Amino acid sequence: MEIGNTLFGEACLIRPWERIGTRGQAMARHFQREEGAVRLSSILRGERAAADIGHARLRQDRG
Repeated sequence: MEIGNTLFGEACLIRPWERIGTRGQAMARHFQREEGAVRLSSILRGERAAADIGHARLRQDRG
């Protein structure tokens, strides 16, 4: 994820992703202030970390 500015001065949170065998894609969310983009970025990173921990626990349980 990265935070940048649009041509109009708005903050923009860009979330790229891709899957094997496909071209990469990206989703952009626009905010009037950079603080909103930073806040959403930290929330999404926290959710991703929690999901990774959950997957690791499932793998341990299955042996």
